[in-house]
Amino acid sequence: MLATSRAPGDELEVAATLESLGWTDQQVVERFRLPDVFALAREIWPAVRARSVTSAHMRLRAESLAKTLTAGAKNFLKGTIFAAPMIISILAMLTLRYSLWAYQYLTVEEATPIALATVLSFLATGGFTQAIARRGLMYVGQSEYGMARRMTFLLARAGAMVCALAGVGLLLAGMVFPLFPIAMTASIVSHFLLLCAMWLSLTIFYMLRAEVLFTLLVGAGTWLVWALHETLRVPITTAQAIALGATSAAGALLAVTLFAREERKKGSRGSPRMPRMSIVAYTVAPYFAYGFLFFLFLYLDRLMAWSAHSTYMPYVVWFRGDYELGLDWAMMGLVLPLGMIEVAISRFSARLPALQKEYHGRQVRHFNTRQYRAYLAGQALCGASAALGTLVPPILIGLAGRLVPGADACTLGPVSTLVLRVASFGYALLAPCMLNCLVLFSLSVPGPALAGLVVAILVNGVVGFFLTRLEHYALAAYGLVAGAGVFLVFTTHACRQVFRRMDYHLYAAA
Repeated sequence: MLATSRAPGDELEVAATLESLGWTDQQVVERFRLPDVFALAREIWPAVRARSVTSAHMRLRAESLAKTLTAGAKNFLKGTIFAAPMIISILAMLTLRYSLWAYQYLTVEEATPIALATVLSFLATGGFTQAIARRGLMYVGQSEYGMARRMTFLLARAGAMVCALAGVGLLLAGMVFPLFPIAMTASIVSHFLLLCAMWLSLTIFYMLRAEVLFTLLVGAGTWLVWALHETLRVPITTAQAIALGATSAAGALLAVTLFAREERKKGSRGSPRMPRMSIVAYTVAPYFAYGFLFFLFLYLDRLMAWSAHSTYMPYVVWFRGDYELGLDWAMMGLVLPLGMIEVAISRFSARLPALQKEYHGRQVRHFNTRQYRAYLAGQALCGASAALGTLVPPILIGLAGRLVPGADACTLGPVSTLVLRVASFGYALLAPCMLNCLVLFSLSVPGPALAGLVVAILVNGVVGFFLTRLEHYALAAYGLVAGAGVFLVFTTHACRQVFRRMDYHLYAAA
């Protein structure tokens, strides 16, 4: 079906396909005792040619309703598990008044450096987490767990080094340009380094598809804060620092254990030579950029709100607790669409190989149209769940208010209420953008996603800046909505263009 590498035309195309999958002459020599990739292609070609001639035209079998629902439920849970750490943090704040790195009774002067450190940690590690996921998942998909381990820890060490240098830079900059007192600068740097270590270590669990362990580690870290603070009377900030460090260390050790277990399962397959770092850097650069830009977009409205001048503004950035409270509750609305995004992308990917065999080369247009309709169905599912997601935060606030009487986080003032309503709409627009980006990334077409994200950041920043400077800092949430709307238009248009030439993009991505 189609002109893809699943039915190559000659030995040279087989060789090209092998090279596109990452095979090098050195790996071929070590694994198959053949002189180079072209020799391996000559060995493979007869079998490929025989299969391409004798393979029957196949029809996609309709799945039973029970099987479809079961697979959908599993994928939905897999998608929502990413929100579990956020849910644990909110529950901890409601019941204990603190979480792994937040505390309800901090003064604004104490909360400001922690909030800044959190944003900076996501910006510093976002690119590395995307690179780890992209490159690591490629090797995991090939059952090359040894290569996945070496590449993952190489990128994680590079991320740790960059974060350490950034921490030193922040400290030196704070001394040269005293925007904050030295104690606040030291707090920013210490929390920044601890959070960076945790994000880098826990990202590995996503790559290994061990998201439940990720959630358990965050829960265990929160419990450790409770034990240190409530039982041993350790000051809350010290207890949180210890718990963050312990969570990061435990994550790294568990990651090593998981890799070792998978390598034992697959048996010894040799140790291929690592690809040149220039090639690695080139292939992961777009995804690295996306990781940084996505978190910049996600937190830009906060920075606009925190830096807007008000009656009392002692520093250039001042944490707004009421703005953050509205955003935190609004993010709960993403739980439903996250699950549906996983359902849509998993079903799309699972059916694609069989659908390719259902069409012959003269039916390219029909194949592309059918894929586009499947994409539209996934987007409809995502959009509906995002719309329903906007109803989730008010319901949860009402439930939490009845179950946890006196919880300040359930009492929303005018600013928090406005931010909740506006940001909920913004996140509902962002959900289908995430599905669009997953489709584009799965086909190795990251360019449109990056271009749309850059424009969205500019719109978010410009709208948020003028509204917060001319009116009130709560209006920064409208920048989020405007940026998400632009991002949705860009990525939807890009996906439409990709599906018009779906056959070509499948061939190029293979």
